[in-house]
Amino acid sequence: MIFAGINFERKTSIQFVEHTWNARDYAKALKLMFDEMRYDDEEDEYVLYQDNASIHTAKLTKELLEAEDIQSVQAPARSPDLNPIENAWTQLS
Repeated sequence: MIFAGINFERKTSIQFVEHTWNARDYAKALKLMFDEMRYDDEEDEYVLYQDNASIHTAKLTKELLEAEDIQSVQAPARSPDLNPIENAWTQLS
């Protein structure tokens, strides 16, 4: 699996994941991503777009999003066409 983040002005480094993630792994990766995105401008507001995978809806993930003051938008089921990063993955394939 590959994990990364994008916004209108920045992109994060790509993380290659060799094992199945649990909520703790996901929260750790999100924290690193948030820190990387905020490196230049801590005043920016971010919205995390994700599907309803169990690690995305886990209590630990929700607590991190609240602590980091990050809003989350849940993607509709089976709608990768609505996720902007899917275009990046298409370009890489």
